Amino acid sequence: MGESGLEWAVAGRALPGEARSGDAATAVQHRDGLLLAVIDGLGHGNEAADAADRARDSIASRPGDPLVQVMQRCHRVLVGMRGAAVTLVDVLNDGTLSWLAVGNVEAAVVRGGGDPTRRRVDAVLQQAGVVGMQLPGLHPRVLPFAGNDLLVLATDGIASTFLADVSATWPVQRTADWIVARHARANDDALALVARRAR
Repeated sequence: MGESGLEWAVAGRALPGEARSGDAATAVQHRDGLLLAVIDGLGHGNEAADAADRARDSIASRPGDPLVQVMQRCHRVLVGMRGAAVTLVDVLNDGTLSWLAVGNVEAAVVRGGGDPTRRRVDAVLQQAGVVGMQLPGLHPRVLPFAGNDLLVLATDGIASTFLADVSATWPVQRTADWIVARHARANDDALALVARRAR
């Protein structure tokens, strides 16, 4: 999939035995770029999936707002539900990205393209809390995002060791599929979103 000069792809699966996944993702175009989000509803099953769907709809409703406002709105609509971990990444047309993470949806930028001697991983600083239950102070971070950089977001149903193996040169759909196939935990929903600027 591609919008705003960005190639992106999602792969995921529900916990084996469940009909619905509590992990969700969205990508929504706005005037200044593309807002990406990955949501992990607490637990699994229908209640987690309902929370993730509600959060996704809230995020997609006004994607051009500042990330703090997007997260606060998401928090309000989840009050009384399961709650969720949410990571927002705004990939901007000016060559930067802004991110904000509450809870344990992991996100990182893999830099260096195909040159292993230049490979570097910049990880998102996650803030403790649960969207819909306990929201921490919100402080977005801004980083450069170049054409050979790879952005990866993954729920905690993906083993955190996946970043050691990811190649920044693979196509985005292949990368997302590989992360889920190789690193999904057997006891949870799992989802990965992968993006890079179109070349």
